[in-house]
Amino acid sequence: MAGGTVNFTDASGATPFRSTLTPVDLEVDHFSNADQGKSAFMLSLSTESKETVRIDGDFTVSPPSSEGSVNLGKVRPAKYSPYFAERVLFDVEGGAFDLSTRYTVSGSGQDRAINLSGLKLALRSLRLKKRGEKPEFLTIPVLDLQNTGLDLSGKRLVIGGFTSRKGVVLVKRPSGESWNLSTLVPPELADAKDALPK
Repeated sequence: MAGGTVNFTDASGATPFRSTLTPVDLEVDHFSNADQGKSAFMLSLSTESKETVRIDGDFTVSPPSSEGSVNLGKVRPAKYSPYFAERVLFDVEGGAFDLSTRYTVSGSGQDRAINLSGLKLALRSLRLKKRGEKPEFLTIPVLDLQNTGLDLSGKRLVIGGFTSRKGVVLVKRPSGESWNLSTLVPPELADAKDALPK
């Protein structure tokens, strides 16, 4: 498939999310559903906001598995606020990131294992502001992660390198109130997190 278009709408949340993916290119070489039979694929797409996604790899149908590389470009977190806005009490005022990583996926269901390796993240111009307040409580002009590994199944994170420059965090406690950074999520979610077994 070459030059395809996907008009995506998700109205399941309080604020609908919409995005147009175009062009969408998909290539599959030597498809096989035989046991251990590998098929190569490439998926690339762009969005209306000039974000880019490219995935190169191979997969097997039996057993289910895939490995390859993922590259994301110019992703803007603020665009995806419909998926997290109700869980936080702040807004993403700006920022974009590039990400690249190797990945492996194997198994299915509760036995699925997902691992990322050689992950690189370049975050630029992140700005967060608490709702109802004027000053931003967090600004990060530059943040870079290098050679990072993530085992999603085992919940393990290994950071190979981390750098950030000229970041600013606003920490304050008005008279008779809580620290501003302690009230970034709705009280009901904070209470639910505290109630989890240790």
